[in-house]
Amino acid sequence: MSSWLLRTGAVVFWSAVVLIVAARATYFDPGVFDFDRLAAILRSVLS
Repeated sequence: MSSWLLRTGAVVFWSAVVLIVAARATYFDPGVFDFDRLAAILRSVLS
């Protein structure tokens, strides 16, 4: 019973990890991490 519960818990955990990573990849907004915009902000702050 203990090994079955351990295995089931591991499967549930890793399934949740895969689901979260897939959802983040699907709904990722690359505009948030636009490095050109970041460089422009840094140039304006440092100038």
